[in-house]
Amino acid sequence: MCRLLKAVRLNWRKQQGAWGSRAELDEESHQYAKRLAYSVLDNGIFIGGDEQRSHRLYLYAEKHYARAMR
Repeated sequence: MCRLLKAVRLNWRKQQGAWGSRAELDEESHQYAKRLAYSVLDNGIFIGGDEQRSHRLYLYAEKHYARAMR
């Protein structure tokens, strides 16, 4: 799960472009990943299993929480 959150965080940071300093972008990407993790955990989604299930969890979180996180 941590690897998936890191991938989401890095991808989100790349999508933002260069609107602020590196520290600002790092902090915002950290907050984005934190909110995403809390949202996934608060909704009781089973976390575990193989890479395929983890990838499905990643896709689900990206689909359902991407708007709310921006």
